[in-house]
Amino acid sequence: MRNRSGRIGALLALLVAAAPVPARAQEPSDQKPAPQKPVKKKPKKAPPAPPEPEPTPAPAPAPEVAVVAPPPPAPKAAADVNVNVNAPPAWDETDVTEKDGHKYYFLGARYRGYVIPKAFINIFVSGGAWVYSNSVGLELDIRKDGFSIIPNITYTEYSTGDLLFLQHGESYMDVGNWSLVNSGIKVLYAGADFLWSAKISKNVDFEYGMGFGLGVVFGNLEDNWVTTAGATATYVNASGQTVPALAGSSVVSGSNQYFVPCTTTGPTGCNLGDHAGATTAKVGDYQEPHGFNPIPTLFLNVSVPQLGLRIKPIKSFVGRISAGFNIPNGLWFGFSGDYGFESAIDKK
Repeated sequence: MRNRSGRIGALLALLVAAAPVPARAQEPSDQKPAPQKPVKKKPKKAPPAPPEPEPTPAPAPAPEVAVVAPPPPAPKAAADVNVNVNAPPAWDETDVTEKDGHKYYFLGARYRGYVIPKAFINIFVSGGAWVYSNSVGLELDIRKDGFSIIPNITYTEYSTGDLLFLQHGESYMDVGNWSLVNSGIKVLYAGADFLWSAKISKNVDFEYGMGFGLGVVFGNLEDNWVTTAGATATYVNASGQTVPALAGSSVVSGSNQYFVPCTTTGPTGCNLGDHAGATTAKVGDYQEPHGFNPIPTLFLNVSVPQLGLRIKPIKSFVGRISAGFNIPNGLWFGFSGDYGFESAIDKK
């Protein structure tokens, strides 16, 4: 133990003795020591950066392939719903289709010619002649689902020349049974036609139906009694013209009498006593009063049946060719032309 401690102590002494002692330069006592320069510290070196990993080689580029884009799909109707609904359809004047449940209006003018056969007149009186009268007017066609209601206002003129009439069922040998009539009657009617139609082709329909009218009578109706005259006699008619006497034989077969109108009472056939039940002498171009006896102030006419063709070549025009039978006007034919108020928006 003692030897071990001695060895340790000897070792420590050797270490102390071996430590270097810094040498000091001897300087004169009056000389100050030179200042020591500051020791610059060397900056610490940063630790070396870890080695960078080697870059991974990039993969070889893929070969370029030309890609053709598919054509854009056709627009669907659903995508254009707003456009189709809001924009009016293109106008086609030749498209004459009339939609079910839709109302169409047409305004125009009409003409009708009435033919009253002598045989029709002879139902009421004997004699007379064929009578033709003209009628013109305005009409409004209100049409829906192939059915037309046509309100109308028409002007009809029942003008005639001198017509010799014999009281129905009376003897033609009695001059008191004859009268000379000259009509200047005119009637303004308000009425309506009711027409159904059946399609024949795109532009043509067959129409059938009826019509009614109520008219106001104005104008003059001359009614003169007559007296016998020679075959060469003449008289002045309502127009102021001098014309031959009327030949009864041209009216009633077997009669050889000639007549002239009564200008005053006196001659045979010109007196109240010559006419049964007469209270007014009808001489000197007598004017029948407007009333219900013998001429009604209001005049009713009925057209049954009424047949024709309705022709519609374009939207804005409709024409009609018609014919029928009318009471009291007899047979008639006519035509009309109407302007249509249809617009492109109606075709939606």
